[in-house]
Amino acid sequence: MRTTVLELDNKKALKYFMDAENYCTLPLPSYFQFQKMLDYIKKSIRKRTFDGCLKNKKIMPSKMEGVNYKLLITKDGKYSFRPIQITNPYLYYLLVREITEDSNWRRIQNRFGEFKCENIEVSSIPVVKEKKDKTTTGAQINHWWTNIEQRTIELSLQYKYMFMTDITNCYGSIYTHSIDWAIEGRDEAKKNNLQHTSSLGHTIDTYISGMQYGQTNGLPQGSVIYDFIAELLLGYADMLLQKKVEEKGVTNYKILRYRDDYRIFGDSKDDIEEIEQEQKEPEQDVTNNQISKPQGTIGEDKDEEIKSEYGVEAIAVQADVSKFEDCEKLVNATVEAFGEE
Repeated sequence: MRTTVLELDNKKALKYFMDAENYCTLPLPSYFQFQKMLDYIKKSIRKRTFDGCLKNKKIMPSKMEGVNYKLLITKDGKYSFRPIQITNPYLYYLLVREITEDSNWRRIQNRFGEFKCENIEVSSIPVVKEKKDKTTTGAQINHWWTNIEQRTIELSLQYKYMFMTDITNCYGSIYTHSIDWAIEGRDEAKKNNLQHTSSLGHTIDTYISGMQYGQTNGLPQGSVIYDFIAELLLGYADMLLQKKVEEKGVTNYKILRYRDDYRIFGDSKDDIEEIEQEQKEPEQDVTNNQISKPQGTIGEDKDEEIKSEYGVEAIAVQADVSKFEDCEKLVNATVEAFGEE
């Protein structure tokens, strides 16, 4: 099992997030080097507060556009684009420092422990690069292959059906105020807000919206810290989902989640459709979006058509392990391309 960032102490976590490779996950040309800049910022700011870093305390970053550098990258080489941001390095360090402060980091670790669900396996917590890995991206791909793709084969032999779905435009639709709900709990967060009591979640929310011209809709993409914050929100949604499913009496199922992609396994089509329906409310608690339509299912009978009461159509196909063997070759080639030994 690979080590995740959650298993590090706060000092090592700070070092992890301040690694240039984790600051910017874009595959930029080699002449883009961020490490010296990040080291300089960390050394120059030290323990100064956010206010202490401002030249003019009346002008906040949230009042200015272009605080982060934004660019679009193509997702499929055609017409689908994903917005990526290279974060303002000063705000990035202040945000990471706040998250990895000793008491805050322990609070986050404990909260992730509360998110753990018996029937939901999560494999998208950022992993730590090992000696055999040349890049963190390669380590993450290898982790995904082992814990999602190969685990899918195992579960497809245990259950009759697999339902695949995801959240449309997940990062772009995240409601940043829900970061506070994920850490403190929704009721407690709203109580703190009414009493004007500050909290870790509120501070993170303030930094994120401050990078986006005060906008509270959308989480930036392009740094591992944002993937980590997204996991906070999605872990919170997992916890809410399991509670709702238990209330419906559904117990014989397993969910694999990698970020906003879900694979739901079960022996009953009705149970799977019940879980898919119950997903909607927890996901809407953290985003302004909904679960998208399914991408397909794996079942007993080849080419069996399933029509749910929600009008969603999917095709059930028999699990074919040989297809995964071809996929493994592709994954190994991808890992090698990202520089993993």
